[in-house]
Amino acid sequence: MPNSYSYEEIEHIVEKAKEGCKISTNCLIEILNPYMLNLSKRVYVLNYSDEDLYQECVKSLLKAISSYNTGKNIFISYATTCIKNNIYCIVRKRAKENFQASLEKVEFSLSYDVDFHQNLDTIEKNGLIKKLQLAFYKLKPEYREILIHFYFKNKRLNEFKTNKDPYSLKCNAVKSLKKELAKLNC
Repeated sequence: MPNSYSYEEIEHIVEKAKEGCKISTNCLIEILNPYMLNLSKRVYVLNYSDEDLYQECVKSLLKAISSYNTGKNIFISYATTCIKNNIYCIVRKRAKENFQASLEKVEFSLSYDVDFHQNLDTIEKNGLIKKLQLAFYKLKPEYREILIHFYFKNKRLNEFKTNKDPYSLKCNAVKSLKKELAKLNC
């Protein structure tokens, strides 16, 4: 497969892909593969892995192939715009979901040890769980996300997608939680 294609070659490949040629479709996927990989690694969507986002990019490319009108636009720019818009649509859809509402489903009693069960009555009487919840909801959303990711979902820090260092983000989140608890006299 050549490294670069002319405008006419790409238009020919797109026409064949629109007719149902799987080889042409795979060729277009290969041509746009670096862009889709880069985009899927740059964008963070809660509960989506890089592979999930890459598959969304491929789905967007397939939609772009079927809806493309030859002669109107340059296919590569049309396809990259379609892919980017679809990924950003997913980001917006996830952002519209109220993060506070999704956090309320997280129970602070997900994994108790036997010793913790024995002291549960004492903890509830002192209202520590309520104070912990109050302090937790006062944190920045990214701090809440990483704490849920690491402590409640028991996932590794390197699986947490962020532009910042996840380890330092977790440390800052724990420090902020401790400060909020100190304000509540815990």
